[in-house]
Amino acid sequence: MNTDLAPWEERWVWLGGSVLLACLVAWTGWAVRQMGGAPQRWYQAWRRWHGRPWIEQTARFLYTIGVPAAALLWRGVLKESALGLQPFPWQSDAPLIAALPGGWDNWLRDLLWMLALGAGMALLVAAAGRTLKRAGAYRLTLKHDGAVALREAAFHEAHWAFYREPFILLWGTEIGAWAGAFLALLEAAVNPACWARLRDPAASRDLVLRLALGAASTLLFLLTQNFWLTVLLDTGLGWWWGIAHPRASSPDA
Repeated sequence: MNTDLAPWEERWVWLGGSVLLACLVAWTGWAVRQMGGAPQRWYQAWRRWHGRPWIEQTARFLYTIGVPAAALLWRGVLKESALGLQPFPWQSDAPLIAALPGGWDNWLRDLLWMLALGAGMALLVAAAGRTLKRAGAYRLTLKHDGAVALREAAFHEAHWAFYREPFILLWGTEIGAWAGAFLALLEAAVNPACWARLRDPAASRDLVLRLALGAASTLLFLLTQNFWLTVLLDTGLGWWWGIAHPRASSPDA
């Protein structure tokens, strides 16, 4: 008896497995952090180890990019069009993606949408930050790192594209894009670490801005269906807004 799943069924298995893995890691990490004795000592030793960031970022890469890449390239259960993998103008004759819109005129139009949306989001966040500064509730030192911004954009945008792909094929672009964004938001909401970050001014700022980037990315995808431009927008805004430093800045900063 043939037990192979159809592509439309298997993509939901990949999606469910991704959500389940994220929840399992989040809750296991939270449980370890609440323990005392040997588990707590091991956790603190792990936090102090100099090689930890490399291991963590490699694991994030394998999860956020490796999983959807395997589903797309190895199993072939994802569709390039629903992911937004538009060809670059000089690739429009490639057999794999010849059916997707990728001419120079489409890219120029989509690029203008990206610039307009990015400028509007930047102005909105700047106005909110200015109001908080005047209220004395916004005293943080920011670090602008282009490499970190690009890394975070690639990780998050690939993850979000993977989550919205099945819903887009099920319900269409308009509903599917927001359904995928809601699933990603729900995945973050059940992570105890996200709620703990809200108690820290620097971490909560970065978390709220990541939510803003998610909304901006979804809007841009609705306008362009272009994954590459969502990465570019995310990178630009992420660099511009910077990463909050844990130390508060001086009142004159």
